[in-house]
Amino acid sequence: YRRERQIVMRDRPFSGQTNGKITLNVSGVVVPFSYKWNTGSTTKNLNKISSGDYQVQITDQKGCTFQKSFKVEAPVSMMLSTSLTEASCAGASDGGISLTVAGGKAPYTYTWSTGATSKDLSSLSAGNYGIKVTDAAGCMVEKQFQISSRSALEVKLIETTNASCGGNADGKIKLGVSGAFGKYT
Repeated sequence: YRRERQIVMRDRPFSGQTNGKITLNVSGVVVPFSYKWNTGSTTKNLNKISSGDYQVQITDQKGCTFQKSFKVEAPVSMMLSTSLTEASCAGASDGGISLTVAGGKAPYTYTWSTGATSKDLSSLSAGNYGIKVTDAAGCMVEKQFQISSRSALEVKLIETTNASCGGNADGKIKLGVSGAFGKYT
């Protein structure tokens, strides 16, 4: 007479929720079984549980017992970190957003407000962009970004002086430049 006991644990709860479960698969002992959990439950499986420590005592028809402990852990919440590259100047499409995702359960899916599904975005002009990252467990994180331009070049007319007479080259224009990035010509 050989006894084998197999117990399987599945499905971790989302952080702070009671949607985890422990599913038992018991074999190699004399049926029927009785179950006694440290929660007071006498069911075979536990459903709608939060993270924590759980113990079960299984008793077969002959009175043989087996105990098993489980540690149910909530997955680590997803966190996004980003690196933004501003557009070089107003109207340029050379900005970008690079994402790093930590936590959750890989693989991740990406849905950008632009319709893109890649992890990172490039060739962006100044503007607002949103991302929704979903992990394999269905957890989701959303974040908004603003790409600005490094140079919001503005030119203002400060002073003009008309030519003294037709054909004379003595007129003047004085411009004011602001918002420039680096040198300008």
